[in-house]
Amino acid sequence: MYEDKDFWPIKCFKCGEEFAEEIGGLKTATMFRCPSCGLNFHHPTEQFLLALSEAREGRLNPWRDMLRLSKPE
Repeated sequence: MYEDKDFWPIKCFKCGEEFAEEIGGLKTATMFRCPSCGLNFHHPTEQFLLALSEAREGRLNPWRDMLRLSKPE
């Protein structure tokens, strides 16, 4: 579980849309766009890798505790 082809949940803080991105993409790209409102998001790779590690160890449920995103670009 939590391999590159698995999905990680994200919630847009602007419109509230909940969507998911592939883990492999989140590990390599620091920018992505909300599919609903088009807002560009930036996320620090180190922050995501830490959350991914915690999820793999069972200390974080990403589907309950959605990824906290930084300010829009």
